[in-house]
Amino acid sequence: MKWDWHELIGRWGTIALVVFLAAMDLLLFRAVFFSSKGLQGYQNKRRQVAVLEEKVTQLRKEVQKLYLQTQKFKEDPLYAERYLRQNLDLIREDEIVVRFTPPQRDSSPHSQKNEAAQPPKGTQRP
Repeated sequence: MKWDWHELIGRWGTIALVVFLAAMDLLLFRAVFFSSKGLQGYQNKRRQVAVLEEKVTQLRKEVQKLYLQTQKFKEDPLYAERYLRQNLDLIREDEIVVRFTPPQRDSSPHSQKNEAAQPPKGTQRP
């Protein structure tokens, strides 16, 4: 006995099945292409992966740089001393730190007017 689909469910059954499958197809199409978890979500995740891979690359470079710096600290005591003096302002017991700072000028408009109105020293006003 051969199965005849049309005979089993009839013409309206076939039409209903086709409509149901078309609706499911549209629903799946919408889910894949327009859902936040579909194609757009996939593209967003790809962008996030690219950004994170770039961060990983930068961090690996930084780790390598820090590793080389720690090796210098272990192998070269002069490097360690120079680094501590420059970056942490450490000094030896018998040393004195002398710092030179440039004089600060008052940049307010009022003080500039007073300086411009005053004649240079040693000259007289008419």
